Amino acid sequence: MRGKKENKTLKDEWMTCEEVAELEGISVRAVQARCARKTLPCKKIGGVWKINRLEYEHQKGKFLVTQKKQILKSENSTVKSALVFANAKGGVGKTTLSVVTADKLSLLGYKVLLVDMDPQGNATTFAGLQPYRGTGRPGNGEYKEALHDVLLGQVFELFGMENKIRTRDAIYPARGFYVLPTDNRAERIKYWLLDNAHAFSTGMDLYNVWTEHFPFLLKNALKEVEKDFDFFIIDTPPEMGWATTNAMMCATDIVIPIELGNFEVAGLEMVFTFIDQCAVKNPKLKILGIVISRYGPHRSRLDIDLEDQLRKHEIWGPFVFQTIIYRTLLVREATNAYKSVFEYWRKGMSRDSLQSLDEFTDELIMKLILNNKGLDNIEAGEKL
Repeated sequence: MRGKKENKTLKDEWMTCEEVAELEGISVRAVQARCARKTLPCKKIGGVWKINRLEYEHQKGKFLVTQKKQILKSENSTVKSALVFANAKGGVGKTTLSVVTADKLSLLGYKVLLVDMDPQGNATTFAGLQPYRGTGRPGNGEYKEALHDVLLGQVFELFGMENKIRTRDAIYPARGFYVLPTDNRAERIKYWLLDNAHAFSTGMDLYNVWTEHFPFLLKNALKEVEKDFDFFIIDTPPEMGWATTNAMMCATDIVIPIELGNFEVAGLEMVFTFIDQCAVKNPKLKILGIVISRYGPHRSRLDIDLEDQLRKHEIWGPFVFQTIIYRTLLVREATNAYKSVFEYWRKGMSRDSLQSLDEFTDELIMKLILNNKGLDNIEAGEKL
């Protein structure tokens, strides 16, 4: 029995030249020639060329996420992490990495809610959702109620008014995960108090509501669904303002994407200061890491020097991810096709870009497992 099991494993791991030839519609001799030139991931076993199945599938773009990766599961169903991607600078990859992480966690079997806090709604679009302009029920890929409605409902509750929109009413399925979408209406929430300032007796009453209640609107809204999901992934606008503060108040972990540049690296001090201020009201808040994004495609001397400077920095250095995210057309093309980057593929696309995203999400998940006390009860029934 043991011999049969080992033979089955060997068969699963290696492909024959005949199998590859049939898949690609070419001759067996052509496959053998590619093996001899080392252009295929193969080796000779018993004098016959064998192709590594997993490496071949990665090379052909069939799978970026290996199907043999195992899933880590928790003994309870409560949220293990509320993960926020934040930076004061735009164009550094916050939205991209938010959606990519949601895709990866859902591929690994977790229940994920992507919360779009940026009024531009780019994460919502990347996830494949569009606003519904009609009057009836929205169709597949469309949303009607959104973040604006949910947060406004929390404001109404705060002042003893009826909340007609619950959080569950504004959650929509995407590809493998769920989305709490947003659009430019969310920008008006922060002006609600000014619009209704006449209802307050004093300016101090108005100030107290703004500082003690408005930062927690999102946190209170997500309490309704926290047992329904394993992870919240929260995308934020490029500012350290009202929306990002709301994200920080319900967060457990923060990832800071950064593009290499003197101004960008110097701006980390402002981001860290803002996080420290938020941590006063949310003691669970902690920085998971800084990830270098939009890198390359070619490493210049300046890039190498700035990366070295960042990794050796006394404060920021220990937080820097080992993985670097390369600049790529993959994300733009996948967005246009409304597909996950782990599913989108075309001939001629760089493997480095795909591999860096896969390795980043692997490193992120391992950091969550190692750093979060909330993950102590992980069952290692299957392992990453």
